Formats: sequence, structure tokens, C-alpha cells
Amino acid sequence: MEVLDTTLAGVVALVLALGVALVDWRKGLLACIAVGFLQDPLRKLWPGEPIYLTALVGVLVAVVALGAAYRGQLLAINATAEWRHLRWPVAAFCLVVVGQAVRTLAEHQSVKLAVLGLMAYLAPVTAAAVGYAFAHSAPMLKRFLICYVMFAVAAATGVYLAFLGYDWQVLEQVGSGLILFAQGLRLDLYPGFMRGPEIAAWHAAAGVCVLMILGSTTKRPVGRLAAAALIFLLLGAAVLTGRRKVLVEIVLFLAAYWGWLACARAGARRVVGVAALAALIAWLALPQLLEPEDIGPRLQPYVLHGATGFADAPDRFSSLGLASMGWAFDQYGLAGAGAGTGSQGSQHFAGEAELVGGAAEGGLGKVTAELGLPGLLAGAWVLTALVWALWRGRAEARQLSPELAALRYGLLAFMGANAVGFVVASQVYGDLFVLLLLGWFIGFVLAIPRLAPTGQPGAGLSRLAPTFRSRRHRRTEA
Repeated sequence: MEVLDTTLAGVVALVLALGVALVDWRKGLLACIAVGFLQDPLRKLWPGEPIYLTALVGVLVAVVALGAAYRGQLLAINATAEWRHLRWPVAAFCLVVVGQAVRTLAEHQSVKLAVLGLMAYLAPVTAAAVGYAFAHSAPMLKRFLICYVMFAVAAATGVYLAFLGYDWQVLEQVGSGLILFAQGLRLDLYPGFMRGPEIAAWHAAAGVCVLMILGSTTKRPVGRLAAAALIFLLLGAAVLTGRRKVLVEIVLFLAAYWGWLACARAGARRVVGVAALAALIAWLALPQLLEPEDIGPRLQPYVLHGATGFADAPDRFSSLGLASMGWAFDQYGLAGAGAGTGSQGSQHFAGEAELVGGAAEGGLGKVTAELGLPGLLAGAWVLTALVWALWRGRAEARQLSPELAALRYGLLAFMGANAVGFVVASQVYGDLFVLLLLGWFIGFVLAIPRLAPTGQPGAGLSRLAPTFRSRRHRRTEA
């Protein structure tokens, strides 16, 4: 009965979110965050744990995109200078993905597998356009980030509840689950409310990075202290998931973020201040946490295991990152095996678990194994064009307020850290919600330089709006 009630509550929440998206697509995008976090516990409680429940956020995003397109705001990115540099690389990449999805459908007779491949590669493209249209002002961006942090912290509490021994179905891993053997012990991995420790670890790390960004944009000591306390809470949850690479990604993010802000002189001291406060809270809280005999011995192996991630990072980057391309070429040739064959969830469709194996562990190997050399080259073209577009927009970026500069550099640092993480391990980047978040952040980065070209938030978008209205009227008159 309890499971039925919770399931019904999840369905009602989805219907309400769809209603919000239809009325106001920008508020609908905030509702996407809620659905993205709620779909995993809903799947755990639903009989049979159906995989399609993890794609509920995609349904809501489609409604949001249609709402933005209906109001003529989704295509605003077409008029930007950045998009002119990205148009052909993105078109080429999408063409390769669609071609490989058709090949998957023809060779494996699986529509679901082909759709999975399309979502894995094209979802961030659509999300970037939606994110660009959403970014209308700095307060709006901060509202989105704060909403995400609230749910990330709530998800992290589930990790602690599982660690403390609460035997709830909603805290268990989906499927058979993962077990870690490290430090001479068998360590349980705690996913909390998320379906797996990998997903829980990514959101905990993302929450840390977003909190660091938000903390650097506020002048209030209370706000920075609250950010530091929540950072410590999320770091602890990340450690308990047993996923070491997210700790390395956090360090990479912090180094890149502080470096960019220091060069731009846009609040680097605040970043250091938030990090220092988080370290102080950890120094004060850890001794109290480690004193109880029933918690200390259990927590220590997780901390020691997490610390080994930094020493192992170079070897993993070489063996699982760069070398995986060679494995993929040797096994699947220059043409690859087809889009979706190595994506997360492919094992659920007609026994495709053996189509792409260890070569898909690293991100570069996954792209090579699925899309072949054409996909790898098209992806490299997109990345190069994106870097060039951001470089070309540096003049506009220099005119930003310190708050907008901190948001832009923070999101750039976050994307850079995730790019390194994708090279090493691609599993979590097969999650639709994660892909959508990364796409939204890309859209935010592209939009921020145009938020205040004349020193007024939203001036850039308001300047573009008449252009689109006039184009639409010209088409109507014609």
C-alpha cells in the first residue's frame, strides 16, 4: 500500500510538472530538476524497476522545448556569433549520430537501442538551445542553480541514511548493485535516493561545484558559511558512494575556477574563502564524526579509498581514457558498432550487453566504439568550434559584472572537469538527466556574455528579440 501511494504521488508530481511547463516553460525547466531527481526513487518503488522511468525528465524537457519554440525563443541561439561557429560542426555530428542510429536499427532490429543512442548524443544539443533561451538574467541563472543544489543536498541525505543502516527500499541500488573491495575490506556503496552510487556521486560533486560558484557570487558572510557547510555535507556523501573520480573532478574544477577568476580578477578571493570555510568545517566536524566506535571504523576505509584516487588518476587517464580508442578500433573497426550499443542501459534491450564491452568504459572509447572514426572526428570538430567560439567571445566577457563573470567561469570550469571525467569513465554520462544538465550549462555559458553587453541584465536578449519578431512577421506577410 505504501509503495502504491508513493507511486501515485510520483505520477501526480509528473502531471503537475507537465502542467507547469505548459503554462510557463521557464518554470517548467525548474520542474525538470525536480523530476530528474524524483524519477530514480520512483523507479525503485515501481514494480519491476522499469528502465523507461529514468527517461521521464526527457518527456518534460520535450514539453519545455515545444513551449519555448512556440513562443519563438528557442531559436534565439541562431542569431549569435557563437552559433555561427558551431552550426556546421554540430550539424555534421548530428548527421553521423543519426546515420549510426539507423545502422543500429538495421543491424540489431531494436528501435529502443537506436533511440537510446540518439538520446545519448543529441539530448545535450537540444538542452543547450533551451538553456540559452532560459538564461535571461543573472538572478534567473542563480535561481536555477539554487534549485539544483537544494535537490542535490536532499539526495545526499539519502546516502547518509543508507550508511546509518536505514533499510528502506528507496535507499537500495537498482538491480544487483555494486560492491567494492578496497583497503582489504568489502565496502558497500550507498546510492541514497538515486538508482546507483555512480549517479549519486556525480550529483554530490556537481552540488559541490555549484555551491562554490554560488558562494563566490555572494558578498554575505552568512551565505558563504552556508555554502561551505553544504559543501562539506556533499563531500561526505561523495566519499560514501565509493566513486573516487568525482573527488578528482572537484579538485580540477576548483583549480580551473580559481585560476580563471584570478586572471580576470573577478572574485577569486571569495572562492578561496568558501574553500577555506569548508576545510575548517571539515576539520571541526570530522573528529566528532569519527569518535563513535560504530561509525569511525566503517567510515575510515571510504576516506582512505577516496584518497587513492589522486595517485591513480594519471594511470586511469592513460589506460581507460586514451588507450580505450585503440581497443575500440581493434574490435569494431573504423565504422564502429552503431549508436546506442555501448550506452548506459543498452544491456536491457535484447541482450545487447555483449555488443560493446570494456572499450566503452572510457568516453573516447565509447564514442569510437559506437560512432567510429567519423563520430570521433565530428566530436573533435564540435569541441574545437566551441572552444573557438568561447575564445572569440572573450571581449564581451570582459564587460561582464563580477557576478556574471563568476557564473560564466564557474560553469566553464565545471564543464572542463566533466570533460576530463568523461575521458576516464563514461557510464554516468549515459544518464539522460546528467546529459541534459550539461547541455543546459553549455547554453548558459554561451548566453552569459550577451546578458549585459551594455551593463544591464537581459539587454543582449532584448536586443535580439526584435530581430526574431521582425523575421516572423516578414514570413507571415510573405
